[in-house]
Amino acid sequence: MVQYLNQLTKGQQVKVIKTFLDFDKTQIETGTILTFVNYTYFPYDGGFTFTFEEGIIRLAEIDANSEHVMNNFHEFFALVDTSSSQEKST
Repeated sequence: MVQYLNQLTKGQQVKVIKTFLDFDKTQIETGTILTFVNYTYFPYDGGFTFTFEEGIIRLAEIDANSEHVMNNFHEFFALVDTSSSQEKST
C-alpha cells in the first residue's frame, strides 16, 4: 500500500484530491491526474523532485507545507486504478 509519493512505481497514476502548493509555490490543482516517472532526493534541504509525465512537483522537508503533503499522502492523493479507470483510496 502506497503511503508516500516516493513509494510510487513508474507508470502508476495518482489523482490530486486536495489542492496544494509545492516548494516552488506552484499550485497543484484538485482533479489533476499524474503519471509517475521517477523521483530524486537532495539531502541538503531534504528536497524531493517528483517527475510525472505531466510535469514536476518539488517538495522539501525544510518547508512546513511541503512536509505536510509528503507525510499525508492520502489527504492529497488517490491512486488511480488504470485497469478499470476507477480511483482507489488505498
